[in-house]
Amino acid sequence: DPRYKDNVPSLIHSLERDRKIREYKRTLVDAMLLAFPSDSGATVEAQGRGGGGGGRQRNQGTASTSEGRVSMAEMWKSFVSTPQQTAAPAAQMERLSRRQHFTNMVEQYVCTRLHVVNDGSAPFNFWVSKLGTWPELALYALEVLACPAASVLSERVFSTAGGVITDKRSRLSRDNVDKLTFIKMNQAWI
Repeated sequence: DPRYKDNVPSLIHSLERDRKIREYKRTLVDAMLLAFPSDSGATVEAQGRGGGGGGRQRNQGTASTSEGRVSMAEMWKSFVSTPQQTAAPAAQMERLSRRQHFTNMVEQYVCTRLHVVNDGSAPFNFWVSKLGTWPELALYALEVLACPAASVLSERVFSTAGGVITDKRSRLSRDNVDKLTFIKMNQAWI
């Protein structure tokens, strides 16, 4: 969210600030490399991976149906298969140049002073306006900031709260219901 970009360094301890910021940038670049595979289709990574490349990935070498479409089983296989590490030198150079391209894009974003209005649509409007400047970064940000397609977790919390409040426990205070629901939802961490 661009509204909070300038506040991130103040949230990190001063001794770890530079290392953490570099780590965050590297993580973002790695995520963008996965989200936007190469258009050339030269690597297995470009053929099978990519969550949000706008349909730019290629599924070459997979069996297709009579209509020329790839079967769901083949798509799933290419999605879950691990990419092979053997790539041609040209493909490695392309991957390095893409990494450098994404790194430059992230550096430009981090170094740019932003003027963002603090309303509810500010992040969306900001990233839409940056589609021409930082196309992949803007698309990735829009994907990350998008609302989830389902509200499974919130519905699960309501179901858990319904299990906490029974006929024999109907006099529990709201605070105790909150505490018991929290404990129930976080049992794996306790």
